Amino acid sequence: MLTLSKKVCLLGDFAVGKTSLVRRFVYDLFDDQYLSTIGVKVSRKTITVARGQDLVELTMMLWDLAGSEEFTHMRASYLRGASGVLLV
Repeated sequence: MLTLSKKVCLLGDFAVGKTSLVRRFVYDLFDDQYLSTIGVKVSRKTITVARGQDLVELTMMLWDLAGSEEFTHMRASYLRGASGVLLV
């Protein structure tokens, strides 16, 4: 089985639900208590996906970036090496 690792960043304004999406996808949890992300929070999720006739074990490193304007100057370094971005 082929193994891949990909970095995916979540971007969006303050309090739009980036952290809630990550928590639901990675841990299958939802919490209506709002906790603001400071800087970046990295979570990992491994799934198995079909790729043609083969199965691939895909490990996603999900980078939940703070939506606050004060962290804008750090975004470029956080996005470096990302395979994808989810705009929320």
